[in-house]
Amino acid sequence: MVENSFVAGKDEYLDPGYDAVTPDGDNLLLDFARAEVEGWKRWADAAGGRHGASAELGVTWVDTGCQSVFGNPSHWSRPLQANEANEAIDMLEAGYGGGEGGPYVIFSAFPTPDLRGRGLGAVGHPPLMVRPPADHSIPHRPPHLHIERVKTPQHLAHFEQTIVESFPVEELLPWQNGTFVPAGLLNEDAWHLFVGYDEGKPVATAAAFVSDHVVDVTWVSCQEASRRQGFGEAMTWAATLTDPGKPALLIASDDGRSLYQRMGYLTMSRYSIWVGQRP
Repeated sequence: MVENSFVAGKDEYLDPGYDAVTPDGDNLLLDFARAEVEGWKRWADAAGGRHGASAELGVTWVDTGCQSVFGNPSHWSRPLQANEANEAIDMLEAGYGGGEGGPYVIFSAFPTPDLRGRGLGAVGHPPLMVRPPADHSIPHRPPHLHIERVKTPQHLAHFEQTIVESFPVEELLPWQNGTFVPAGLLNEDAWHLFVGYDEGKPVATAAAFVSDHVVDVTWVSCQEASRRQGFGEAMTWAATLTDPGKPALLIASDDGRSLYQRMGYLTMSRYSIWVGQRP
């Protein structure tokens, strides 16, 4: 063994920044991954769904029973070797196999082994972007866009319908109320859902889950007929500034990356995304 004042002792623990014992607030990547996990666990609880986890693997799965892949996410918060990834897939197959619903999606904060041998499909490596704390109001809001925080069942229905039709979430079309966004989220203070209205018609959405350390921005959508009017940017600002004293992070698409860059978001890494079929 090399002996040097820079070399750790034989039994000294070296925290890599993603272990189960790594404290919250250690680094933004882990804080975001943990916010994603906590936000989706609460989403599943609001939907009467199920979730499970392996602290050792850093893997969590959530099953809302939704027919859409978007409602059944698994989050991987540390790098896994091939044997560990196989163990994780075994856990996911057991977990998702215990309920009914659509396929599931894996969001990994780190590169993964090739999972195609386990029957999963590769989606891609979208950028994870961060915006430092920003203490100001929404700039350049289109004058005919009215933004409401979701507080009523009607707002919630508008939020859900806009997402399903805008993405679009094909397997949930034609939209039916309550098939994706659970009514229980109305009682969840950490989730902030927003709907944008143009002349009284719901046309855009955004959401934020606020943890102790970060604002997790998600569900930015806009109806196709209402695009290229600045609605998406204004909605993203609404979510970004939910708690302006905290950094905001989001998983972007490559197409949306330039918009977020104009807002001051910086690319810090890329996620790995896979889709698996429910056993």
